[in-house]
Amino acid sequence: AALWWRINRHLEPAVATNATDPTPAPWTDELANVVGPDRADLLRASSWWPALVTALDHATARGWALPDLIAPIHAAEVDECQALVWRTTMLTNPVHHEPVDHLWTPEPEHPSATAASVTADEVEVIDDAWAILQIEAMIRTQRGEPELTQAEINDLLSRRDAWHEAGVTPERLVRINELSAQFYEARFPGSWAHDYLFDRLHTDIAGDPGWRPGDAPAGWTSLVSHLRRQGVPDHEMIRAGVAKQASTGNLIDRFRNRVVFPITHDGQILGFIARRHPDAGDTAGPKYLNTPETPLFHKGAQLYGHAPSLLRGGRPVLVEGPMDAIAVTLATGGAYVGVAALGTALTREQARHLRRYTDLPIVATDNDKAGHAAAERAYWILTDLGHDPLHATLPEGADPADLIALSRQKELEHALRSSTPLGVVMLTKAIADYARTGDLGAAFAVIGAANPTRWNYSLTELAKATGHPIPSLRAALAAHLDPYTGPDAVVSTRQAPSPFLRHSNPAADSGPAPAQGVRGPER
Repeated sequence: AALWWRINRHLEPAVATNATDPTPAPWTDELANVVGPDRADLLRASSWWPALVTALDHATARGWALPDLIAPIHAAEVDECQALVWRTTMLTNPVHHEPVDHLWTPEPEHPSATAASVTADEVEVIDDAWAILQIEAMIRTQRGEPELTQAEINDLLSRRDAWHEAGVTPERLVRINELSAQFYEARFPGSWAHDYLFDRLHTDIAGDPGWRPGDAPAGWTSLVSHLRRQGVPDHEMIRAGVAKQASTGNLIDRFRNRVVFPITHDGQILGFIARRHPDAGDTAGPKYLNTPETPLFHKGAQLYGHAPSLLRGGRPVLVEGPMDAIAVTLATGGAYVGVAALGTALTREQARHLRRYTDLPIVATDNDKAGHAAAERAYWILTDLGHDPLHATLPEGADPADLIALSRQKELEHALRSSTPLGVVMLTKAIADYARTGDLGAAFAVIGAANPTRWNYSLTELAKATGHPIPSLRAALAAHLDPYTGPDAVVSTRQAPSPFLRHSNPAADSGPAPAQGVRGPER
């Protein structure tokens, strides 16, 4: 973006080649009062005067104030009228061919912060920042979903190769899972699993085609014996993940004494997630148990949720467990649909899957330390894949399943309907960290990862909280986003970054960010 500006300063902008003899505009009578008669005469004498008139006409028609546009530019060997044409054009014309609403553009009041006398070098850095931010906004608007990373491609290739060694077709594994689901469903009515879910949810979801809850009996070989009678050989049960070999060598059920939910994708059952009996201790295994990795099921690839409600347009809400997912969906009648990762934190593949339904998911993790950490991690993954996530603040110490169990579903619904941008929550934390450390690196990472439509608000809030001028913060954000500063550039404002320094990174010595998400403080 910086190169683009430095090259184009030697070319004529389109406004210059298209300009004709100027006709009086409403602002022309103000010119001498604003800049003084001598400077007004110098501007009119320039060969660039027709271009400046055209640029100022365009800008004032869009609500820009004349004093903000023609602040003095003092620089040797520079035609001030030409410099004003460039600055006005850069301020008022996003570098794109789409409607302005879709891109980041500075708020009308922002240019007043640069109305003081500045040098040509200072103007260059200010315009570089705007150019970088506008071009980045254009790129994000046009790019859609990012391409697969090499790691994701390698994972898909490994899954493909696994089928060559599976010795069974996908259709066969789906059939075994369907037979297992029917077995569990048939035992659900009248079971402890039925009573447990009704007590927790205050709703009978038996027979719901989106949930299909079932009961896995406590016996060691209940399902195994049933599938053998259906002609399913032992090795296929193991391959499907519904049975396993015990230390004795015998084949036993994987799910025992648990309420079972199928995990579906495009109407096919890929595997199961099962919750142990509430009275069983830790010796009965983990609280939630998934189907193991199989050629058909990959726990990092799918989300658990009510597919019919999603297909009807329900807003996805990321929660921490399957019971929370059910609670969200039931509490809102499917207007909001709980979706939960399966035994893992949110993955890129799951975030990609969400884009089938929306790019505005709500994150509603538990209101505790672990839930906050999960929400922050989700932010970096979701924003990198083009999402603009929101955040629902739940009552402290309660998760969605707790709220519906306590007949507090109205509180849950209210929290979802009053969701705020997750980036705002993250920025508030980053500002609090700045008050302690004097480092704004995390704040710029949060803002830079957000949707460009959020940049103006975030920079304004950051300016209010820190006292740094908006142009200075804007230049620092541009330095953070500028690919020529390196992917791990972080801006420190222990000394306020100046937009008038001719450096691509105002705080190059602040060091790289820790590693994790893309654009986040953890890369």
